Amino acid sequence: MLAAVGIRFGILFIFYQPAVTPIKMLGGLLFQILTVVPTVLVASVVAWLTARAWRVSLGWTTAFSILTHAYVAFTVATVGFASVAGTLLPESVDVDPRNPPFTNVTALLGGTESEVLRTLAGEIDVRSVYVLVLLRLGLRGAVPNAPPSAVAAVVLTIAFVRVAGVMAVALLR
Repeated sequence: MLAAVGIRFGILFIFYQPAVTPIKMLGGLLFQILTVVPTVLVASVVAWLTARAWRVSLGWTTAFSILTHAYVAFTVATVGFASVAGTLLPESVDVDPRNPPFTNVTALLGGTESEVLRTLAGEIDVRSVYVLVLLRLGLRGAVPNAPPSAVAAVVLTIAFVRVAGVMAVALLR
């Protein structure tokens, strides 16, 4: 968890180069903690409940550990993509480090599609697929006796819940 917060906090200085004051440092660190910890906790609860629903005996602490590691890997992958995009693209292009170019299919859409369609296209992301693969590997390692079909069902259910949640938020906008 500390690694995820540290990486995200460090990214602020690498990509945005803000003026540094003690209050901004404290505020930035607090913001990262308040965004990372609830995200990982909610994702862990969803993974744990989903595993229970599919009768995969995954403990809460194990689910939390798997999701924390997957979150750190997602953060590192995001930083890597943003860094490569920032290096390859001209300076006139503004790279969003949270949603770097070349990671999803939104660039293939024109400007006429609905916000919901753009959001759905944004969820078709190599980083998200990477996290799902890590989740599957973590589940297989943590619960080796679970049937592969049950583990696949857990991973697919979690992916569906994520996409459904993101789409619901997009519809509410």
